[in-house]
Amino acid sequence: MPNKILLFLMAFLIFVTSVDAEARRKKRRRSKGVVIVNQILKLSGTMSIDGKDVPEFSGVKEGNLLETGEKSYATVRIAGLLILKMSPQTQLKLTKFMNRDNTKFELLKGEVLFIFKRLGTHEVLTPKSKIIPIGNFASNTFFISNLTDGDEIALWDGKIQVSSLKAPPVVNPETKEETKVEKAFTSQKNYIDFFVDDESIEEEKESTATLPDIRVMQELESLYALP
Repeated sequence: MPNKILLFLMAFLIFVTSVDAEARRKKRRRSKGVVIVNQILKLSGTMSIDGKDVPEFSGVKEGNLLETGEKSYATVRIAGLLILKMSPQTQLKLTKFMNRDNTKFELLKGEVLFIFKRLGTHEVLTPKSKIIPIGNFASNTFFISNLTDGDEIALWDGKIQVSSLKAPPVVNPETKEETKVEKAFTSQKNYIDFFVDDESIEEEKESTATLPDIRVMQELESLYALP
């Protein structure tokens, strides 16, 4: 009789151990689910990627064309690089970002607020402008509004170099050398607003666009820091 009881206890112990081990394996499998690091963190309204409607938290990848719908806003994070907020009816191409030290984005139309959080060679292109974050700043925060007659660009924090892609080069009368129409701007949490058209880059006294306020920047900073 004692042997039967001992065998029963051993069998029961093996069964419990097996069940517990399987539970741990299932838990590990769940914890190893796919983590999307480059994604739409927040979406109000509608958005498409490469022409297909997508929901909030969808992943994004290099080469994607993002487009927001009417009355729609989208916040996109590319981990280890930047966070950005797209305004309604905006088209943005994520041209290249796999190498976080050398990236390129193209704003085809609309408005985007960029917060770059990584040093490197980065550029944002519009049909009329090229914007390059420069300097050893912890972040570079700027807003671009792609208008019919040019680009309104507002720098909030950091340093950027802006070039006009349409303006004819400036010719030095003495050396006859040609140089691009470009300017560098620096700011520390205070908007510097300027306009780029087919002829020049001029600082604006009053913005024609609705610039994001400090609360928007703070929200994006918090979203970027999420795990």
